[in-house]
Amino acid sequence: MYGAASVEAKSITMGDVLGQRFPLVVPRYQRAYAWDEAVGDFVQDISAMLQDPAGQTSHFFGGVVCIQLTDNQKVRPTSYELVDGQQRLATLMLALSCVVKAAADLENHCRQTDQKVTDRARTLKEDTLENYVTWKDSDVSAGTTTVRRRMTLSLADDPVFGALVLGEDIPEPSRESHALLIEAKTTLMDMTENYVGATGPLAERMDRLFRLRQALVQDAHVIHIVSLERSQAYRLFAVLNHRGVSLSDADLLRSRSLELLEGFEAQHEAAAMIWDEMLGESAKLIEDFFQTIYPSVAGKRAEGDLFEAIEKLFFPASPPPTPAEADQLIRRIEWFREELAIYTKLVNGDWPYDRPPGKPTAVRPWQVDRLRRLVVTLRHDLAIAVLLAGARSLKENAFADLVYMLEIFAFRYKIICGGHATRPSNLYYQQAKLMREATPGKPYDLNPLRAQLRSLIADKAGETLFRQLLAEKLQYSNSSQRMNIKEFLTILEDHRTWWLKIGSKQKNAGPKPSMTKVIDIEGVTLEHIYPQNAAAADKDADLEPVKHTLGNLTFFGAADNVAADNKPFSTKRTAHYSPSEIAMTSDLASKNTWTKIDIEKRQKGLIDQAVRIFVI
Repeated sequence: MYGAASVEAKSITMGDVLGQRFPLVVPRYQRAYAWDEAVGDFVQDISAMLQDPAGQTSHFFGGVVCIQLTDNQKVRPTSYELVDGQQRLATLMLALSCVVKAAADLENHCRQTDQKVTDRARTLKEDTLENYVTWKDSDVSAGTTTVRRRMTLSLADDPVFGALVLGEDIPEPSRESHALLIEAKTTLMDMTENYVGATGPLAERMDRLFRLRQALVQDAHVIHIVSLERSQAYRLFAVLNHRGVSLSDADLLRSRSLELLEGFEAQHEAAAMIWDEMLGESAKLIEDFFQTIYPSVAGKRAEGDLFEAIEKLFFPASPPPTPAEADQLIRRIEWFREELAIYTKLVNGDWPYDRPPGKPTAVRPWQVDRLRRLVVTLRHDLAIAVLLAGARSLKENAFADLVYMLEIFAFRYKIICGGHATRPSNLYYQQAKLMREATPGKPYDLNPLRAQLRSLIADKAGETLFRQLLAEKLQYSNSSQRMNIKEFLTILEDHRTWWLKIGSKQKNAGPKPSMTKVIDIEGVTLEHIYPQNAAAADKDADLEPVKHTLGNLTFFGAADNVAADNKPFSTKRTAHYSPSEIAMTSDLASKNTWTKIDIEKRQKGLIDQAVRIFVI
């Protein structure tokens, strides 16, 4: 009864799996329904079989692995816990429900015109339901019979799955797997209707529908592996899927944590609920989170397999011996959930600290907006690991300083000067670890990070290169740089007061932005001072070659009237520039002419400011 002797492998049809090895139950440790493009592959495989008569073709759909469970207290004592194969069997069940629906529709359609087809359709519908989709759970002692589905999914997915299979009202989808189940049913129903057809002789349509049912239950084969050892389920699940493209690291981590908690019923249930909640998020988000959390804690990128690295770093090597140690593992999983919540805010550019309305805070809205600039505008995903550590370890004002410092660094080093990611990423990971290791008695100090970022700038983004590439890259004609132009101009606008009072006079004075207003970068409109498409009468041959350069660009704020269009400078300076809420734009109203010399002079002035402002 143990080891290899407890495992039986047999090649059988998918119909026999549902017809003989039921009820099938998807345990909590299994992932949610995840097939998207794979449903299309399933349809293609079935469609290929339909080209040949039943029994003359077949298709192998992989393995289905179950743990055989026995409970003699139940009316049907044997059940099967589905370890691997949930996706294909759930999809098969949805396909069979489409056969049932099509048979019912055909039955109703020909009830008054063709009794033979009506009887055939009814028989196919009832046979499919009774032998493959549902079963009758009869309790003689209680005198009751309950119709149950032959397959149930995990707690989170089963209400939607059950409604789709039985043709009932579908609950409101609340997670990605629900949407995938609904989409799969739609795709399979399209396959069924397209193959059966909506016109033509009723008997031929009935023949095609029956042929489809045959393909699903007779011509589709799997290797069905049944194990009698409940204790080996989790390990078998991980071994079968480890390093495969079909299962994520998060699914494997869930499996491993629940394997470790086997025998601790309360903790096992608590862990399953936490994982269900986390894995209800998009698969991409969860995957990226685990890619980030490892270096954010370990201080370096994971070497080799991520699942193995995370398992080694965060989970015990063997099952906890006591409930107290099982509780420690639960707290680790809860910690994952907390980190994921912060991570989700960060990748969306949302401030990770609570800011109750009406209560004073040391961090201004302008500083809060810098996070969105860094993550969304500049797309500096490289910094998420250190931001995650900072949001969990630093006081809010220190976190704000970190964000703005990284914004300035990312723009100069990466966006403009194209510095390689390896050195800053390694630095970010090292500092993230130090942040998490800090204590109230020995808090984290931003200055060492600041010094190392300065060193990177000096090495790869020095003043000469920065000046040159600002002029070369930030041109409106390069559409990929337009958001970066907005970032550049708005940063200068934020420092305008400092520049006029101190910056242009004291060379060593550190830049200080005005934080009195937040410029919505999404609402900013870039403006060509000499028009982008000047009317024939206003065209200037000297200005056409430089019209897209930085010196000829300014911007309007969200509250400005931006109907300047392609009007000449003489018109725009008074009608549109003078009343602008943007100081650098309203300054243009003081100029009487706009020449090539003016553009070159303005560009030099903007770059002069930039080399003093984009510093750390």
